[in-house]
Amino acid sequence: MTKNIKYIRVQSDKTSFKERKWIIDCWLLQKKLENQKKVLDVGTDHGYLAVYLIEKNLADFAIVSDISKGSLQKATTLIAEKKLGNRIESRLGSGLEVLRQEDMVDHVVIAGMGGNLIASIVLQKKDLLIANNTTLVLQPMQNPEVLRKLLLENEMTIIGERLVKESGKIYQIIKVSPEPSRMEYNRWELEFGKSAFYQSKEQRSLFEKLLQKRIAEIRKIIESIKASDSQDADVLVENYQAEINELIKLLE
Repeated sequence: MTKNIKYIRVQSDKTSFKERKWIIDCWLLQKKLENQKKVLDVGTDHGYLAVYLIEKNLADFAIVSDISKGSLQKATTLIAEKKLGNRIESRLGSGLEVLRQEDMVDHVVIAGMGGNLIASIVLQKKDLLIANNTTLVLQPMQNPEVLRKLLLENEMTIIGERLVKESGKIYQIIKVSPEPSRMEYNRWELEFGKSAFYQSKEQRSLFEKLLQKRIAEIRKIIESIKASDSQDADVLVENYQAEINELIKLLE
């Protein structure tokens, strides 16, 4: 018998539905939801993702939530129009406050927010996520290094990374297990993820583009320093050049 699947997703309305959908495509759909797991969907905005999952028979049941009454009403209206009220539940609330013990979710998707905010949302319900062995699919818009650092410091394990290019921007998707981790990440791995996760030709190409972008940014900083009258210019340039050399090694 197929188990019920519940989705809750955290996202910002700055992320388009197309971009939100590929987050699911990348980690959940391609693995057939890992034997029909339950997933929690918070910050639903218009509710497009939950409706998509139900209509594609990728979920038996969805929970949508949002901190905004207006956004949640839009989702509720869409759900009613699609006649899916018996398969999608709406909840008003912030972050994972909507998560209940009896939900027994297997996956939580949090996307389209800064790394700091995503980390705070995850840690808000850390004990419950651990108790239910909930897998997290996270997509930070900024500060991925902060997110990875806090996850590792709180003994969570990064079990997968994927890069996706959409509308000219490369997004980092991080898959996390609540189980304790002994993994160690250096400075650049915190920022870009471990290269071991990016083995395909496509993934390697995107990874290299991320590194090249960072190198270009550092070179601009070096030029600004050289153009300044700073007494520490030589030392600063040397330090930044050392960073470039480290990144170039990652490209080899």
